[in-house]
Amino acid sequence: MRALPDIVDPGRGRADPARPGAGAVRRGGTLALLALLGCGRRATPLPPLDQGPVVDAAIVPGCPAEEDGRLSFCLERRALWAVHLWRTGAVPAFITSGAATYNRWVEAEALASTMTAMGVPREAIHTETQALHTDENVAYSMHLADQLGFARLGVASDPSQARGACKMLRAWERPCVELAADYEAVHAIRVSEGVPPLALEPVPADAWMPLKEREQAIAEAAGERPRPPSWWVYGSRALTDPLLDHPPPAPPGPEPTLSR
Repeated sequence: MRALPDIVDPGRGRADPARPGAGAVRRGGTLALLALLGCGRRATPLPPLDQGPVVDAAIVPGCPAEEDGRLSFCLERRALWAVHLWRTGAVPAFITSGAATYNRWVEAEALASTMTAMGVPREAIHTETQALHTDENVAYSMHLADQLGFARLGVASDPSQARGACKMLRAWERPCVELAADYEAVHAIRVSEGVPPLALEPVPADAWMPLKEREQAIAEAAGERPRPPSWWVYGSRALTDPLLDHPPPAPPGPEPTLSR
């Protein structure tokens, strides 16, 4: 099956932004940065998926649920792709990654809940619930994989993100298999089986921080400056090429405490 462009979902027939609510400028800037990083839409061909495991575990980066708690197209797409990889036997374990970044639903848990509802054993899914950005999805999952004894990692996501995330892992001296989503396989599952509603409770309103406030609290706890916007982080890395000269984010510390 051929992989369709990563911003088009044939099951929906329209553009499918990875971050609901993000404006056209943000999406355009993200695509431009992916191009600078060498993360264009053409992904590395998938390895054979029907000949046994191709990795010890696959990282599945999160994206936000809808504000009312429904699955976003992005979450649905990535969860169904992970389900497909499990069913083929190509991936025996997963690390879903992502905090309650843009709203009160934890991205990693939303992915895990959907995957479990569609037959992936819960014990095969490990959750990383503190990452706020793609480089943190990758780095924090890498640290967790080390603790779990997973040596061969892949990234199961949209083609551009799978490629960019694997580039980060390789820059950090870790092998990585790009498991770029085959949208026709995803669509086949959606059509034949449907997608269960998200069965997940949100983070309590009095315990959730908007992203900017959360980053400020994390920086203050570490005695550092807040992280610059992602467009600056990834853009500066692309222009200095390097990813190679940028170490991975350190393992996350304790969750910041809400103070309002």
